Amino acid sequence: MGFRGFRTGFLLKNANTRFSNYVSEPFFVWIFLTGLYPVSEIHVPVEALLSINRSVGLESFSYFMLILGTLGDHVSTIIALTRPYIFESNPFTVWLMERGLWLPFDVVLVAVGIAVPYLIIRLTKRDYFKALLVYPFLHGLIRLGACLWNFSLIL
Repeated sequence: MGFRGFRTGFLLKNANTRFSNYVSEPFFVWIFLTGLYPVSEIHVPVEALLSINRSVGLESFSYFMLILGTLGDHVSTIIALTRPYIFESNPFTVWLMERGLWLPFDVVLVAVGIAVPYLIIRLTKRDYFKALLVYPFLHGLIRLGACLWNFSLIL
């Protein structure tokens, strides 16, 4: 028995031929190696993922706002916590800070906030999924507001 109940010869003979068409495309290599989809069902080339026939300005601005807001909040919080009589009032953030998970949690939030809308917009090719760009924009805007609040406390 081999992969998914097939004999190893079947896997090597057919899968390698199909797999060779996608070797230079890391996303599809990952899908093939994890076994999420058989390679014969993959029909989306990387060029479709990277095509720029949609409004990149709004998308880029949303991602930039998410990164800027998160980075600004993080840096301003670190600076503010060095001042006397200033403390973190968010209990969840305090819990993350105590365990050393604050930075990794923020990095994951930014990565997911960018990756999910980016991939869904490009893989579905439907215009109404551009509404997903509201999440990175609003998240970044809220974090930017927290950044400005922190700097107002510092000054």
